[in-house]
Amino acid sequence: MAFSPVPANELTRLKGLRELMLLDTPAEPLFDTLAQKAAEVCQAPIALVSLIDVDRQWFKANVGLTGVQETARNVAFCAHAIMSDQMFVVPDALNDRRFAENPLVTGQPNIRFYAGCPLALPDGSKVGTLCVIDQVARQLTTEQEATLQFLSSLVTQALTMRKEMLSKALQVRTQYERALEENEERFRSLVETQTDLVSLATKDGTLHYVNPAYAKHFGLTPAEMIGRNLFEFVSENDIPIVSAQIRRVFETRESQHGENRMWGADGSEKWVAWSNHFQQDLGGQALLHSVGRDVTGMRQAQQALKTSERLLERTASVAKVGGWELDIQTNAVTWTLETKKIHEVGADYEPALDTAIAFYPESIRPLLEGTIQEAMTNGIPWDLELPLTTAKGRAIWVRACGEVQYGEPGQAVRLFGTVQDITERKTLESEFQSISREYRDLYDHAPCGYHSLDASGRFIRINQVALSWLGCRPEEVIGKLRVTDFFDDAGKARFAENFPTLLSKGQIGPVEFNLYGRQGEKRRISVIATCVKDADGEFLMSRTVMYDVTEVSNIRKQLHKLNREQEAMLDNDMLGIAKLKDRRIIWRNRALERLFGYEPGELLGQPTAMLYASPESYEAFGQEAYPLLASGQSFRRQWEMRRGNGDPIWMDVSGVALEESDGETLWLLQDISEMKQYQTQVEHIAFHDNLTKLPNRLLLSDRMRQAFALNDRMNTMAAVCYLDLNGFKPVNDQYGHEVGDQLLQEVAQRLLQVVRATDTVARLGGDEFVLLLTAIQNPDEVQEVLHRAKTSIEQPWAMANGNIIRVSASFGTAFHPRDGRLPAQLLKIADDAMYEAKRSGKNDGDRGTWSPAI
Repeated sequence: MAFSPVPANELTRLKGLRELMLLDTPAEPLFDTLAQKAAEVCQAPIALVSLIDVDRQWFKANVGLTGVQETARNVAFCAHAIMSDQMFVVPDALNDRRFAENPLVTGQPNIRFYAGCPLALPDGSKVGTLCVIDQVARQLTTEQEATLQFLSSLVTQALTMRKEMLSKALQVRTQYERALEENEERFRSLVETQTDLVSLATKDGTLHYVNPAYAKHFGLTPAEMIGRNLFEFVSENDIPIVSAQIRRVFETRESQHGENRMWGADGSEKWVAWSNHFQQDLGGQALLHSVGRDVTGMRQAQQALKTSERLLERTASVAKVGGWELDIQTNAVTWTLETKKIHEVGADYEPALDTAIAFYPESIRPLLEGTIQEAMTNGIPWDLELPLTTAKGRAIWVRACGEVQYGEPGQAVRLFGTVQDITERKTLESEFQSISREYRDLYDHAPCGYHSLDASGRFIRINQVALSWLGCRPEEVIGKLRVTDFFDDAGKARFAENFPTLLSKGQIGPVEFNLYGRQGEKRRISVIATCVKDADGEFLMSRTVMYDVTEVSNIRKQLHKLNREQEAMLDNDMLGIAKLKDRRIIWRNRALERLFGYEPGELLGQPTAMLYASPESYEAFGQEAYPLLASGQSFRRQWEMRRGNGDPIWMDVSGVALEESDGETLWLLQDISEMKQYQTQVEHIAFHDNLTKLPNRLLLSDRMRQAFALNDRMNTMAAVCYLDLNGFKPVNDQYGHEVGDQLLQEVAQRLLQVVRATDTVARLGGDEFVLLLTAIQNPDEVQEVLHRAKTSIEQPWAMANGNIIRVSASFGTAFHPRDGRLPAQLLKIADDAMYEAKRSGKNDGDRGTWSPAI
């Protein structure tokens, strides 16, 4: 009996067959119908759609061979039929020396007559036949042959259409799966790395899932929290509130939001804001999906802010100074309570831009609008004294001050300032001017200081109030002393800056100075001055009013103290905060020293270089961060730094440049070492086979590129050895996939033992492995390794139940740079060599070896 021949394009033919994905699939009506039609037309008891695999023929459609799904390839008539483009006919198998001793002829199904038409794919590969079989010798009529060929063409068209549809479907599926994997990875990364607390729980509160942030908040790990009840962590006083909210979620399936107290990791009571949502898992179980955020600091800050606001309101009320703000983008106007009092409107009054301007006389509005427009153009603050009519119709005077805040360079985004009721002062000034000549005593005893200066700054007039502040007699001052004799250095500089403005423009102020009397008494004064000129416009003297604003100045200091207290709130234990100048720490909170393992106060004044892993890391951070800060942008990166004991620590670092701070920057640092460790674990999973823990295709490709680059530098070679197990499928079929997986793990360990530490053993999938042997001087070195690998794999493997399993392997080898230079190219060559070795049964080392499964 002659064994079946093998087509020259066998590897291409088998590849095309597998791409059809027809082998071992259920019956399909189309193929069954065509086979039935062939049997009827040819009046044959048996008709088959047969596919020729590596070592078998498998029947996609079967008419007349009940209970038979496949036969061995070496006895298949169809294996001969695929060698030709024409119909293959055997009129009488007993008289044909090729088939006379064939077991399918001498035994069931007793084939005597065979006619088969090859099924060819578009590239010419014959993957099988449509054939008819009879148990008596005979011939087909011309009409039967034509019909059989026509039916085979229909089968071929169906196969071609199937291949095209599969190609498109696989392409779409691949895109969909890739998108799905990316979405799942992004979602998991988002949930696992975010700082919000995320959990899933049943209706009774049993926790099914918590993210790392949730567990860390309570000083536990996620594994320690799963199965526990969330009410264990809720403050006893808030359990009824939380229970009612969860009940509403499950009853209404509507989201619920609220805040409640919970026990923190240190045993302290924390406020957490929760968003609770209804969710169902794949099994239909109702779950509570909760997302929470620790708002303890925010609530404390809000309380402190409220206290601060009340203090500011009381201070503003005492000083009778109100505040205002205008959003240029929306024209939204905001007034403080004191501003509303000045305008004599209710506390619930909501001002608008047009109504705010309408309080001023119509004749004043152009001046006000022009001043604001000039400030927006040139960035110069304004200070105006204007008449105003209150909502109750009362005429008053106000001092309106303001300035512009800029966002993007050159773009004004906000106006803000103060308004002060100065009606009393304006009235006094008016009365003083009208009766000053007649009532000198009023001049001397006014509740403010008055004086006049000549062009050199000497006193030529001064009232008693101002003299009492100076601690001098009139004859000691007038014509002899300058006002700067009572100023400190800063005041002298400010006077030198403003006095020429008075001479040129005729008015200055208000300007504030520190005034020192002869007895050392210090007071803060606010100065407003105008000039008196003669008929020719020449300067005669100043007309200057000094107000004692010491009390107001003290209030400002109190406000400054309040700001410092608010700054102290930043000194928390949750987030490292540091203020730097010239990359040296000028302020820090205690959390910063705790994170880096230093004693309190130990980092203050120190250069930040001591916090970096190396001088190079310190320099690289500076080159990346500070140009961004200088351009007005914020900076945020993850950076490896160093604790005081030398241990590495990963930090999420973000920083901004402080406005008008002469190069100062503010930095926030959060310890993300645990998150980075998790990322490392995820990367290991991405680059290793889950079953054998060997490198997968991605990591193999990377190591191949590294090995090839080393070859180019050292003038060496690398071998890519493709390995496929023989006899693995019977192990799976007989003992199950669990035993098959154990066998693959055993093979992986055996392969690792026969290669060097510099070599790589990878699993590509199924029972396919690749050995990457590097720094090879002679191909004979590869033969030695493959011999050891073959011998190791062929060693019997004992199952737990005592059964012995034996498998062997086929190898195919390609060399870099001899056979190619690209990873994918060399893998393809090695794969083809392995298939050739498996097909031919050769055992020549360089091309591979093949032995049948046992």
